[in-house]
Amino acid sequence: MQGPYLFYNDASVTRTLTAANATNPRVDLVYARIRDTDADASGARDGDILYLAGTAAASPVAPTPTDPSYIVLATISVPKSGSGSPSVSTATRAYTAGAGGLTVGSVAPAAPYTGQLWDSGDGLRRWTGTEWRYLKYDPQVSKQISAPGSFPVTATFTDFLAGQWPPLTFTVPPSGMAWISIGGAVHNQVTSTSTVWVVWRASGGYTAAANAENGVAAAGGRTYATRRVLVTGMTPGTSVTLTPQWYVSSVGTVGTQTFTTSGQMSVEPIA
Repeated sequence: MQGPYLFYNDASVTRTLTAANATNPRVDLVYARIRDTDADASGARDGDILYLAGTAAASPVAPTPTDPSYIVLATISVPKSGSGSPSVSTATRAYTAGAGGLTVGSVAPAAPYTGQLWDSGDGLRRWTGTEWRYLKYDPQVSKQISAPGSFPVTATFTDFLAGQWPPLTFTVPPSGMAWISIGGAVHNQVTSTSTVWVVWRASGGYTAAANAENGVAAAGGRTYATRRVLVTGMTPGTSVTLTPQWYVSSVGTVGTQTFTTSGQMSVEPIA
């Protein structure tokens, strides 16, 4: 198409919904069409709002118009006959902006140009020529609420209860990388060699057990510190949960000789 084209509608548009299928659901389409015979040899120069019924199937998908130029306005989910009423969604509706402007909407702009900016609602992205890449992510933080009431000496790293220090879940960005930090006030003075740790473990799309790289520790005293590590090689789009853990080698009076307080764990996805 040559474009750009200006098309608007300020009146009601009535279309007839195709009857529901007896066996399977269906997804129908409502879209705006532009025709320009100089560009598409359609024999017309006009704009219209059209309805296109989809194909009933166990897992239906929206149909694709054969028109050379169109913009999707809405989808209609039509359940099989006797299973309820159709529902309309405008989540697939495209939003546009002038060159250099910021496009806003839940649906990625079609045919983007290199450098185009799109705010998808969960972050600002830029089209690199091959993919939409986030420009910036907000860090996620989980803070310690309370210390364990007791520290059983189990010689293993133990999860904090969710009510003491909640886990943190994030989605791995396209880069597959994130900075992960954990810190707090850790204290163990039962003996000169008594140790105490706060660490994180990872589960889900990326797994990692507690180790020296993932935490901070003190031996025979106290430490106020944060450990920040760069994690790479994670699978983009997967969900990862970070769970804070503690470990003590021996236990004295909880709160004076042995304690962990003021903990904070954070993740900073890398665009």
